[in-house]
Amino acid sequence: MQLLIAILDPHRTVDQNYFQTVVRLDDGGVIHGIVVEESARHLVLKNQQSPRLVIEKEAVETMISTGRSLMPDGLEVQIDASGMNDLIGYLKNWRYNRSEFQAIQE
Repeated sequence: MQLLIAILDPHRTVDQNYFQTVVRLDDGGVIHGIVVEESARHLVLKNQQSPRLVIEKEAVETMISTGRSLMPDGLEVQIDASGMNDLIGYLKNWRYNRSEFQAIQE
């Protein structure tokens, strides 16, 4: 039931490690993603388009955590009941699915 609530209301409860961050660059560009690494010189984000975006810290004008999930609002109206069932099944077993995927790649 909690999984369904998280899909229907993705911003209700979000672990701080999964907050969306908005990075405005000094060249005017804007990048949205989840911070996966940060050092004195680099910032690494992950989003739907790229698993690893490395940004030089000196190119960052501002960086703001939105406190919101990257999961889109209204996902439940974009997929049918069968698709929702598949999504819930995948999410319930993602740890196992991920291990299988990694084993196939190796």
